[in-house]
Amino acid sequence: MNQIFNVLQTIVQDNNVTSEKTWLQEHLSDARLRPIVARTSVVGLHILSGLENGQRKGIDLAEDLNVTRGGIYRAAQSLEQLGLITSQHAADNKKNRYYALTDDGQIIARIHDRMHHEMNDQLFATLEAQFSEADLATVLRFLQTVSGFKQDFGQGED
Repeated sequence: MNQIFNVLQTIVQDNNVTSEKTWLQEHLSDARLRPIVARTSVVGLHILSGLENGQRKGIDLAEDLNVTRGGIYRAAQSLEQLGLITSQHAADNKKNRYYALTDDGQIIARIHDRMHHEMNDQLFATLEAQFSEADLATVLRFLQTVSGFKQDFGQGED
């Protein structure tokens, strides 16, 4: 059981940032964007992907990405300095800040999305090749139990 717990902890804690950034840099056709990717945080990359369908409020990005508003603000400041996004305050509410992609931000967002798509495809193919449907059903039940336990832990206690 400890081995399972250790593997789960590794999965949760390991964002595999270095290999993801390396993949992105290798797949960017515009060489001038490669050093920019190296300076972009994981949260920043996900903000770029979150803006692909148009400008959005920081609070909406925070909710979607499960990141604090402060985390979004800090990452967005860096993205703006790197020339990947623009920001502006809402005319009717100065507390709301809207973010939008620049052309360079759009390029990196597309490559980032492609990386996740290819990574998921490879993972699914590996799992399907190595495990039966029954095995995968057991794993699903196990993960749902772990998730439910963590969500419910401490509730109902006085």
